This record gives sequence, structure tokens and C-alpha cells, in this order.
Amino acid sequence: MASSNVAQAADLIGELGIQLRDLEAGVAQQTPSRMPGSWPAQ
Repeated sequence: MASSNVAQAADLIGELGIQLRDLEAGVAQQTPSRMPGSWPAQ
């Protein structure tokens, strides 16, 4: 059963990572002047 618990923990950490990345992207969109390198030139 320990392996399934580890898998569940890994899934949870992955979900948190995705949410954190989305949150950071939203903050970057609200403050474009602070992160000029993140905007695509195309």
C-alpha cells in the first residue's frame, strides 16, 4: 500500500505545481513591466 500512497502524493504535488505555475502566469500577466523577458516577441 505504500507505493499507492507515494503515487497519490506525487499526483497531488503535480497538481499543486500546475496550479502554482498558472498562478504565477496570472501574476505575470497583471504586471508585464516587471517581467519583460517573459513576453514573446512574435
